[in-house]
Amino acid sequence: MMKKHLNTAMAVGAAILLAGCTMNSNTINHSASENFVSKVAMSDHFEMASSTLALKKSHNAQVRAFARSMIDDHAGSERELRNAVNSSSVDRNFVTDDLSGTYTDKLDMLRGKRGKDFDTAYIMAQRETHSDAVRLFRDYREHGSSKSLRQFAVDSLPTIEAHEQRIYKINP
Repeated sequence: MMKKHLNTAMAVGAAILLAGCTMNSNTINHSASENFVSKVAMSDHFEMASSTLALKKSHNAQVRAFARSMIDDHAGSERELRNAVNSSSVDRNFVTDDLSGTYTDKLDMLRGKRGKDFDTAYIMAQRETHSDAVRLFRDYREHGSSKSLRQFAVDSLPTIEAHEQRIYKINP
């Protein structure tokens, strides 16, 4: 009799543990989606803000042309991100215009530059940001839990890769 109660208790305990693992797994996946959305939104905002600054500060035709296309492309990306978020379970508040951490630091650094120094700093910031974005989108494409956000990553990745290739061809 005692053995039967012990087996039942072990089965109940195992079920609770498994339920907890499933819940934690979903929470982790959902958090990964929120993290992806937040990083994409900040990256888009940085691209538009830094490129608006480039149009004001740069006299380099290649830099200015790249900046114009960044403003247009990332405004479009932001709209597509909002649509994908609306089709997912991710809270829309994760699509923010706020910048934090590295993005704020990069934008502040760019504000303090002029002339060729600005162009060089802008190009370096764009290279780094686009390399980070390519890794982020590839990772979410492969491992993301939200179908609509995964599709957004799949659809957006070729444009981001093209931006990355293009910025490496620009010399200050």
